Amino acid sequence: MSLGFGVLIALLLLVFPGAIVARVGRLTWPTAVAVGPALTYGIVALAIVPFGALGLPWNAWTALFALAVVTAVAFCLRIALTRVRDVDAEALAATRGPALVVAAGVLLGALLIGLAALRGMPNWQSIPSNWDSVWHANTIRFIVDTGQASPTHMGELRNVETHEALYYPSTFHALAAVFSQLSGAAPTTAYTLNSLAAAIWLFPVSAATLTWQLLRTRTDEWRTAGSSASAAALSGSFTALPYIEFDTASMPNLAAYGIAVPTMVLVVSALRHRDRIPLAVLALLGVFSVHITGGVVAVLFVAGWWMFEALWHPVRGRLADFVNLLVIAIPTVVLLLPQFLGVLQQAEIIVGHAFVTHEGKKRALIDAVVQHTRHLNDFPIQWVLIILAAIGAIVLVVRRVWWPLAVWLLLVVSIVHSSAPFGGPIGALTGKFSDLFYSDPRRLSGVITMLLTAAVGIAVFTLASAAVAGARRMVDKGRPRAWNAATAAIVVAVSIGIGLAYLPRAQFLFGEKYDRVMVDSKDLEAWAYLAKLPGARDTLIGDANTDGTAWMYAVAGLHPLWTHYDYPVQQGPGYHRFIFWAYADDADSDPRVAEAVKALNIRYVVTSTPVVRGFVMPDGLVSLDRSRSWEKIYDNGEARIYEWRGDER
Repeated sequence: MSLGFGVLIALLLLVFPGAIVARVGRLTWPTAVAVGPALTYGIVALAIVPFGALGLPWNAWTALFALAVVTAVAFCLRIALTRVRDVDAEALAATRGPALVVAAGVLLGALLIGLAALRGMPNWQSIPSNWDSVWHANTIRFIVDTGQASPTHMGELRNVETHEALYYPSTFHALAAVFSQLSGAAPTTAYTLNSLAAAIWLFPVSAATLTWQLLRTRTDEWRTAGSSASAAALSGSFTALPYIEFDTASMPNLAAYGIAVPTMVLVVSALRHRDRIPLAVLALLGVFSVHITGGVVAVLFVAGWWMFEALWHPVRGRLADFVNLLVIAIPTVVLLLPQFLGVLQQAEIIVGHAFVTHEGKKRALIDAVVQHTRHLNDFPIQWVLIILAAIGAIVLVVRRVWWPLAVWLLLVVSIVHSSAPFGGPIGALTGKFSDLFYSDPRRLSGVITMLLTAAVGIAVFTLASAAVAGARRMVDKGRPRAWNAATAAIVVAVSIGIGLAYLPRAQFLFGEKYDRVMVDSKDLEAWAYLAKLPGARDTLIGDANTDGTAWMYAVAGLHPLWTHYDYPVQQGPGYHRFIFWAYADDADSDPRVAEAVKALNIRYVVTSTPVVRGFVMPDGLVSLDRSRSWEKIYDNGEARIYEWRGDER
């Protein structure tokens, strides 16, 4: 399977199930395609929790069954809600010409992001070395193997000894597991291709959707379409989204960010088109289930729009609008209740994240404004985009579109607090909001990027239109169509020029971690050898939580003691797993090790080099060569396999 073909199949699986439901719910094709991914994830989220509770396996067939049920319900609701349908408002939907213009911008943006992926990932089928990718790939393998995709059951994979309950959003992985089954791709390949599909497609669509929402009631349809297409085309130039998120392997967060804006726009449109309320609920369920921070973004944008626009210019009246929002929110909260309860159990872990820079509030403010926080400060500031965004913000102020500016200000304050915490009541209040994003400037900067992309698109189209209008007045001849084509040509040239200028950093971030450092050919050889040993597939394989051996499950189907880089010890490790982690090489003198080996059903141990940057090999695995209880049976200079001999002593 080639990279392009694999991404295309993953993209079709992401978009079309939700688009089908959207079309059944009377959305136009452009809108259906835009909100399709959010609805697809919503269908998955709606199914995997009850399936997991009832013991029904999640696979391609049950996914098809879920799609059929949701489509049938959508059709029934379409009939039932006919009387609240707003036919007059539907007549204001995008016409063919403007829709095609926006589609062209989306395709250009997607092509630029795809080019970065193609150039930056020659080793795309290798095992990535970043932090969370191993967990994502192992989760996909777990769902394929067991059929258990519920986010409330992820402790069965993570906590291999205790199976202590653990919530982890698994909707992204559940869809990737279906892709793996349908395409025959390995879980690691499915992880990469589904991540790329989300990165390439969702952000141009998101940029176009947000820009359309900002301008449609402020200017004519063609100008709105031009600005939306410009924003979509330029979306591939920003470093934070999707490239930094991809580089850090924050794939559920990346996908959730990508569908947050279309979800927000669908929710907002449901105030007028009340027959869309069920679709809005499904989309909200989808974005929250992919990653809660994406849901927070959608709610934040809706709240900003409500406070700074809808309250002053209500759609159907302030009370009616508020009631309609409640009608969307209440069933969504009910459906998400099992997941919210799971998150509450991990609240201390989430709140415990901190990324203080110790550089002061002034430096933090500058970094927040110019998009130079954390991972972004490894690269030069994108001054062209920042200046264009400022121009776009001025246009929004002139057109009295206030809510994006208010949300931007809140996010900037939150970034400053995360980098250099405030004191007093303001700090406490800001901290509560920042904690929703793990108090991580990287995640907060990603949200700002969504707003900046729309502003840049507005600026580029506005400047291009002004330049062409000035030239037209000077020349005073030529057909309007020719001048419109000139405007389009300027927008395309600027978008491609900026995109190519920032292409080197984009392709670097896509391919940086596909470097075959943590897992290379020697690791794969060792796991292939291990898989053929007696009992290897029926026992737990002892390993470290700091090297690349956790990949042996996703790659070879072997069951490691650690399925993630949990260092030094994470939630629910279990007593025996800790004993093994700390004292395995003391087996000759410490009887607790033999007890742990028996309790965990360990026969083999695998170690490898190198370890994750900044980590060290667990104490219990440092000196296995000096222990008579462990016999080295394989060593290729990088990976080593030991077999338990303690019972023979």
